[in-house]
Amino acid sequence: MAHQLLIVDDESGILQAIRRMLRAEPWQILEAHSGDEACQLLNQHAIDLLITDYKMPGMNGIELCRYARQHSPATYRLLLSGQVDYNSLRNAWRLGDIHRFVAKPWDNLLLTMDIREGLRQHELLRQTQALQQAVGSTQPLLLTDSNWIIRLTNQAMCNLLQFSEEELLGTNLFAPTLCDAPVALEAEINRQADAGEVWLGLFALMNQQQQPLPSWMSISTLGPFRLCIAQRMSEHMPMPSAPVGEPGTALLDNQPQSAPALLLIDLDADQIREHQLAQTCFQRVQQCIGDAYELYAPQDHLLRVLIPADVSCGEIEQLQEDIGTDLRDPLPMSDKPIKLRRLMRVEHCPSDQPDWRAWLRQHIGLQDTSPPAKHTDEINLQGQQVMPVFNQQGELVALQAPRRVQQWPSWLESVAELCRTLFKQPPPVIINLAQVAELSVDQLSCTSAAGLDCYVIVSEDQLLSDDESTTQLRQMLYQQDCKLLVADFGRNFLNSRQLLSMPVCGLCLAPEYLAHMRTHKSMAQSRRLLQRLRDNNMILYAPGVDDAEALAAAHHQQADWLSGQLLSPEVDVSQLQWFANGD
Repeated sequence: MAHQLLIVDDESGILQAIRRMLRAEPWQILEAHSGDEACQLLNQHAIDLLITDYKMPGMNGIELCRYARQHSPATYRLLLSGQVDYNSLRNAWRLGDIHRFVAKPWDNLLLTMDIREGLRQHELLRQTQALQQAVGSTQPLLLTDSNWIIRLTNQAMCNLLQFSEEELLGTNLFAPTLCDAPVALEAEINRQADAGEVWLGLFALMNQQQQPLPSWMSISTLGPFRLCIAQRMSEHMPMPSAPVGEPGTALLDNQPQSAPALLLIDLDADQIREHQLAQTCFQRVQQCIGDAYELYAPQDHLLRVLIPADVSCGEIEQLQEDIGTDLRDPLPMSDKPIKLRRLMRVEHCPSDQPDWRAWLRQHIGLQDTSPPAKHTDEINLQGQQVMPVFNQQGELVALQAPRRVQQWPSWLESVAELCRTLFKQPPPVIINLAQVAELSVDQLSCTSAAGLDCYVIVSEDQLLSDDESTTQLRQMLYQQDCKLLVADFGRNFLNSRQLLSMPVCGLCLAPEYLAHMRTHKSMAQSRRLLQRLRDNNMILYAPGVDDAEALAAAHHQQADWLSGQLLSPEVDVSQLQWFANGD
């Protein structure tokens, strides 16, 4: 059944423009020219998504969204306007009257993506109504999408984990900040969820203080979502080494089949270099695999195709045969065709490899993040943690502060001193001020004194709010010569046009935004959008690269900076000496 959209605007030109933008989509579109007319349609039809202007005769857009919330709670509500008070908008969003705001003039790609995401979340809203009847409010639960991104949680789960709802939404359930599940367990849960089965077992949740909360968890599939219901184990019950019903500790073993495989294509380095064939070969293989697989080139003559764990042996053999056929055909050159010398093989993570992510990083050309052997003449350090940030080539380009720092002055001084000592050109420091409440901005002065650039990630509120404390915060950041990055682009209310008019030097891409931009329909437009930002010297930062899919998305969109568990976990500052060896 086609989704039903209701578009409300007192300007016929706007209605026509949106209808024209969505003409290729299989959706039924209803129109209204006023809030009163829209209310009648909401009462007569099952509206999946509402798009409304703010400033209209009679009822304004926020009031209409409030009416829709009361009378059609499963309707996703999107406010589209160029004339709205920011404080009123934020208040309506906090209260839950609106789900999304898009400023006029809008970007067609982003608005279409917002509508698609809104329709996905409509399904979540619809299923939530059924869940409210099935599950008591005292039972900790959360709902994730198929990529384990948390889309809904209740207060009981927030209380259990000691995170706010805002902090949990958009976070991956298997992120180290929320759980301590081994890779094999994550793979087994994925297998059962993909098969539509209910997984029940011990799940190592972590609270905000990173204290373990061993809990029984049931995970079931609800269409494109995953319903996770937790039951806290007794405080006095020891944590078993394996879930009940599993023989021994087999579930904790590192199972090679849970890791992706790699199709290794080794070309003749001299042949590639002599005839400058690197780009041609890459494009030929990319054309062969299309969007089904990810392709990496750690060196000009080495190509690596990432094969997900759920791909069958027959599919792998067919893929290898297809690529082999393509590479067997001589390459047409100006003087004479060239037949490539090549070697192809499929490689799996060795069974004795404790971490398949490290194996994967090594083969696709990213730096190994295992700690080097320590020497007796090592600099005396204080055990501070940092998150390495890399560029597309796997080179260290920045250091991000962890979310929880006990003593900010000590952390800043340690990192500043080490960077000045270890690096010829010290990497900049990134601090996520949107997540750090206890940091005083004047403490950042030691970074500039040490010759370090300081990038500060700010929330939408911290960038736009006109209340006195936030205005003072921005002034202090400017006085400290801090460069600003906007948090959660694609999730917040800002579009690319607004960003280009603001005093920021870059943006952090929300994980779900990257995932949307990888779809076939959006890929070309998304690259043009991000290229426009890049042409205006905006830094594109992709944090939260915790799995191969996120890494592929960040590479597809050519993010300038990347960080996350797949690239490197937080490391002790002592390990910065190893990164400095290649400086």
